[in-house]
Amino acid sequence: MQASLFKELVKNAFTKRYALFDKKQHDYATEDCLSNFKRISRLCKELNINVATPEGTNLFYITMKFDRLCNLVHKGTTPQNESLDDTLNDIQNYIDLLRGLLHEKENKEPSGDGR
Repeated sequence: MQASLFKELVKNAFTKRYALFDKKQHDYATEDCLSNFKRISRLCKELNINVATPEGTNLFYITMKFDRLCNLVHKGTTPQNESLDDTLNDIQNYIDLLRGLLHEKENKEPSGDGR
């Protein structure tokens, strides 16, 4: 591949990534663009969420969605990505998935992942 074509591909990919970052930062972060990671880290530590387990990974995703919801509600702005209703439904879906994971663990059902 010619260097000029490769540079153009990289430049276009960067422009798209930057636009996506800028749009999503509006929904997830504050003025500190890393604030959501910092909050989630503190919450996971405080709640003893272990992402090395399926249920811990699910709780991590619920925590991320809940953090996003809180951020949007506190800002009082219109979401740029998914609506508040979509976020609420997504949280409920993750809770249903957690119910399945906990049921499977409690009843020692095979996970279906070949183990």
